Amino acid sequence: ANTSMKNMKLPTEIQKKVINYLMLTQSSMDQQQELESFLKMISPSLKLEVMRHIFGGVIKETFLYDTGEESENHVEFIIHNLATVLYLPEDIIIQQGDTADYFYILAKGQCMITVRDQEKKEKFVQLLEKGAIFG
Repeated sequence: ANTSMKNMKLPTEIQKKVINYLMLTQSSMDQQQELESFLKMISPSLKLEVMRHIFGGVIKETFLYDTGEESENHVEFIIHNLATVLYLPEDIIIQQGDTADYFYILAKGQCMITVRDQEKKEKFVQLLEKGAIFG
């Protein structure tokens, strides 16, 4: 990337932004790949325990569950059906007008919600944080 940026004569400020972005995304992709590989190596019951450890707290916080048995059953149902997905900065997760086939729980990072008005202008609506549900 360094050679390409120099060949394009990109200003130093843009080069720094590109390098930071590449480092961040590569690190995130490496972590996701490591998690996926790890989860494939262990038994289904251990995988559930690991998923419960990683995501159980976020799920409980997100849905404001109390400690009742029914709440625990809901948490277990979500964990059994959970898939981890990595999205990179500026990725579009779902677009206005798409069918909502999934719901998303933001486990890490932030997610920006925008809409297009009747004039097709994009407008900022909300910045979602860890624990937010959308989709």
